[in-house]
Amino acid sequence: MRSQRPPSAAPCLAATAEKLPFEDACFDAAMAVATVHHWQDPIAGLREMRRVARRVVVFTYDFSGLSRFWLTRDYVPEVLDLLAGRPSLSDQADAIGARIEPVLIPWDCVDGFFEAYWRRPQAYLDEGVRCGISAWANSGPKSSRGSCEASGKTSPQVGGANVTAMLPVSPRQTLAFDCSSNNAALPRYDLGGRTDWLP
Repeated sequence: MRSQRPPSAAPCLAATAEKLPFEDACFDAAMAVATVHHWQDPIAGLREMRRVARRVVVFTYDFSGLSRFWLTRDYVPEVLDLLAGRPSLSDQADAIGARIEPVLIPWDCVDGFFEAYWRRPQAYLDEGVRCGISAWANSGPKSSRGSCEASGKTSPQVGGANVTAMLPVSPRQTLAFDCSSNNAALPRYDLGGRTDWLP
């Protein structure tokens, strides 16, 4: 990513969240968007943000409900293993004295994070979409994505159209989405997106 920056861009420094190479309170604000779950030590990283900035905003997820999300529950439960042992959202907020506010995910969210296509399951069939979602890459080749054999399932109506979702996983195996969702008519949905604010 750094190599793609134009020469005229502001300076970029490589560092880890847990040990930021900056003086105390040297920034007006610090923001982390959909990244805390990648940090080795989220609590240490959040405390570092708090140390270097007078205001902190973090967009992260409350993973406690992720097992109820149809994609995780029915197709890639291995994602939950990636998060085992991680600090809870409350623990993260408490570590920096932040308040937590829900961020509902709109049905047509274009950001592309794991839960963004909750009402558009056909998007998960796009290899470009999957390549941009770390949960797909990190769940590994032995995930249950490969254990769902072609079943010819067709999902019920989602967003007004029937969606047949067949994702080739290997030459002999296919993932068939069956995302029977009671939420198809909702304009936005609480899938655990949260913002931690530290005024």
